[in-house]
Amino acid sequence: MRTTRIVAIGALLLLLCSCVAPESPPPAAAPPPPPDPTPPRQENPGGEERNEMIMDVLAALTLEEKIGQLIFAGYQPGDPAHLNELILEHKVGGIILFRRNITDLTGLVAVTAELHELNMNNPLPLFIGIDEEGGTVSRLPAGAMKLPDARVLGGINDPDLTYWAALALAQELRALGINVNFAPVLDVYLPGTDFLYHRSFGTDPDVVALHGTAFAAGLKQGKVLAVGKHFPGHGGTPVDSHRTLPVIRDDLSTISLRELVPFRAVIAADIPALMVGHLAFPALDEMGLPATRSREIMSGLLRDDLDFDGLIFSDDLEMGAYLDGSSWEISVVESIKAGCDILIIAHSLDRQEKAIKALRDAVLSGDLPMEQLDSAVKRIIRAKQELDLTHQSLPAEEAMGLIGREQTISVQREIERRR
Repeated sequence: MRTTRIVAIGALLLLLCSCVAPESPPPAAAPPPPPDPTPPRQENPGGEERNEMIMDVLAALTLEEKIGQLIFAGYQPGDPAHLNELILEHKVGGIILFRRNITDLTGLVAVTAELHELNMNNPLPLFIGIDEEGGTVSRLPAGAMKLPDARVLGGINDPDLTYWAALALAQELRALGINVNFAPVLDVYLPGTDFLYHRSFGTDPDVVALHGTAFAAGLKQGKVLAVGKHFPGHGGTPVDSHRTLPVIRDDLSTISLRELVPFRAVIAADIPALMVGHLAFPALDEMGLPATRSREIMSGLLRDDLDFDGLIFSDDLEMGAYLDGSSWEISVVESIKAGCDILIIAHSLDRQEKAIKALRDAVLSGDLPMEQLDSAVKRIIRAKQELDLTHQSLPAEEAMGLIGREQTISVQREIERRR
């Protein structure tokens, strides 16, 4: 019975993948995309039919499978039990990879293939994500494309080059089995706050907007989910949210004219996902809650005021700024109720399992409305079908053949020539 249900959901997802409107072809100078491992497209249904298919997929999911889709988890290397629990037992929607999970290129291909294989009997394909901003924040091993810090691309200030760099990166990521990149950084660097000096495209909101939009477009063209970060803006503080909660005390006018400019731009350009940071903005939420737990910031500002309908990711919930003395279980439920779609929990199986249980208990008690859970899962289904995700990965030899191609090397040389 379960096999029949999985096959039925798989058939629906295949049809969903066929409903994505053909993308505008890149300019003639664009490097060709890698071979697409997904099945050939079929006749494209209209928007109404596509929505009906998403509803059919949603209706076939159990409560546990829906809750699993909200979790984007990391795991410890050398601990197969951790990975088995995440994928086989809890059916998580995504896995984030760190340097601890990656030895070399062939090892990375093997890891992503293993993840897809473990997930084979689950109804939805996996998101597999990585932080590959370039430069200071890079997880890819030697031999893969390496971009410089965003500050270098912002300094060159050629958005076309930024686009081609992101596209070339996306093509290698997909070949390696990665379909989510937690980039671009959309924070506007404020001189004197050194935390994001290298990771930001610069001090001018319009420059950050221009290059953030170009970078996201390149990832999108290469079928990698771009997750812009860190909403509503991390650039105006020297405080590292990995350790403690930054409190940005700017007024609404300053926030609107500086922090929000790049986010408005990428939303207007249809970025598919944004990451919310563990940041307190008293002008936006007088309670001083981290944005990742704030209904005013996620549902009010981001959804309602800025009209964003893509996926909302949290930053890693195990960072020091998130809890700020609050209960783990209560905070996790609070984040989803406030408007988050996907929670990143990057390290501890104990915390991952406590989060899953807390969300399940909240739904069963009525504290977390099923309608809100379903809305988040529908956005996840839509994002996965727009990426043409399947349970398959490229054969290792074919994947390695798509790394270090001449057009990728040419983009890297051009960046080095102009930096």
